[in-house]
Amino acid sequence: MESTRVEPSKTDPLYSDLFDLFYGVRSIMRIELEAVDLTFTHLMALKALHDKEVCTMSRLTDSLAVTHGASTGVVDRLAKLGYVQRFPSPDDRRVVNVSLTESGAELLDRLKTGVLRQLESIIGTLDLPTRAQVDAGVGAIAAAFRASHPTQREDAFPCNK
Repeated sequence: MESTRVEPSKTDPLYSDLFDLFYGVRSIMRIELEAVDLTFTHLMALKALHDKEVCTMSRLTDSLAVTHGASTGVVDRLAKLGYVQRFPSPDDRRVVNVSLTESGAELLDRLKTGVLRQLESIIGTLDLPTRAQVDAGVGAIAAAFRASHPTQREDAFPCNK
């Protein structure tokens, strides 16, 4: 099946709705993060370290797309709260490694659960036919995004390589 490409327009309701959706999800995430006194950068650091045994500070800095000083501050805060731990590399004493603690993994899971709970309270208001349409539409948009940005997910979290 051939698709016809439609050029985006500021007046196209689809793009306006996608922006509203993005900002709505971002708002929900901000509320969850504020409840634990963390920022999006803290969340991104936790996510970058998730499912990874060890990450160097340099790779974490690259993952967060911030300065080394900023990533040091993020790790300092997360370490003080017990969510990450840092330790020297056994191979090179100049390298500092960082890993997620069990408490950090639990926090990440709680944040995700909180966001999903709030999203479900919104999505749950939709009738079944509308929900099916939304599922299909969001799935198609996500698939198109993944197809047009195949390395985006890998590059977003270099610690997970």
